[in-house]
Amino acid sequence: MRGVAIIKDEKGLHFAHDAKKVSHRNVWKTYMYNKTTTTVSMLMAFSEYLSRCDISSNQIIKKAGMDPSVFKNPDNRITADELNRFITCARQMTNDEFLGLHLGSGFNSGGTGVVGYMMMNCATLGEAFTMYCKYQELPGDIVRIRFAKKEKYVRFHWEYNPSELLHPSTIMEMMMSAVMICSRDLCGRNLPLREAHFSYPRPKDLTEYRKFFNCDMKFDEPETALIYGREFYDTPVKSPNRELLSLMEGYAEEYLKSYRKNDTLSERVQKIIRVYHGTIPKIEMIASELGMSVRKLQLMLKEEGVSFRGLRENVQQELALEYLRGGRYSIAEISNMLGFSEPCSFNKSFKRWTGSAPGNFRNK
Repeated sequence: MRGVAIIKDEKGLHFAHDAKKVSHRNVWKTYMYNKTTTTVSMLMAFSEYLSRCDISSNQIIKKAGMDPSVFKNPDNRITADELNRFITCARQMTNDEFLGLHLGSGFNSGGTGVVGYMMMNCATLGEAFTMYCKYQELPGDIVRIRFAKKEKYVRFHWEYNPSELLHPSTIMEMMMSAVMICSRDLCGRNLPLREAHFSYPRPKDLTEYRKFFNCDMKFDEPETALIYGREFYDTPVKSPNRELLSLMEGYAEEYLKSYRKNDTLSERVQKIIRVYHGTIPKIEMIASELGMSVRKLQLMLKEEGVSFRGLRENVQQELALEYLRGGRYSIAEISNMLGFSEPCSFNKSFKRWTGSAPGNFRNK
């Protein structure tokens, strides 16, 4: 794991991945606010497996036609399109049917930057993953993780915009295995899974899945999810440091504000709506995500001259066009994914947006 340093100067708190380079590292960057992105360091956190295959990340970057200079700074960010190209080339070069599982098995939590180091200094796994969910925009928001504590179990699941990912099963399995490895590293032992759910069909060969997950597995589920026993939440982290956690959280708050500074509230709301896989969230869910009441959210959107209903419809229209152009989903599936009670309601709305029926639009 790389060295870490937090420095404070006239610009505020700074987090440096390599303590030896603090004096000449500029960790503040201008990001692509209008797109979902992930950090270079987050992607490189999965590169250990590629090294074991005698494939360097540079080889994949070159084959994918990506700018090598972007990867020189771990705080730089790449788009979903660039992530797709990277994964596509990695699949081709490794010829690995289970690439997602194997990439995740080499995950290094330090690759999540300040959020990973915050997790290492939490008291329990429950606190650590709650912290990750709160600040997950920093390492990346192409895929969003949800973490919930129930009476008898805890549950992870992932949400993303289906039109953004070319290889969702690879990405999902990468994220699932990363959570398992990260949990083990944080507490120092393997924790047994109760269930693993997959939002895609059952593969012909389950040997690798059984070896990796060692639990009850369900396919063709509404969401990709991991389910642990309730004890997971209270499992202690190995060596927490509350003082360091407090310092890092102060930095993370400033970093998050910096990341969002060019986003209006309406842009943030639309970005969150887009990553809810297979559903259009209600305003209560968005308000909770933003850490405010529904009333406050409504008033702040009104100040920007918009409404939640209007923003939701904007996203529905954008996603409808993306899904129809992509050709991966039937009109009935798209209708359901966009939150319409039945296809005829979707047809009526789509015709109002575009002047054309969904079927006619797809056939053009």
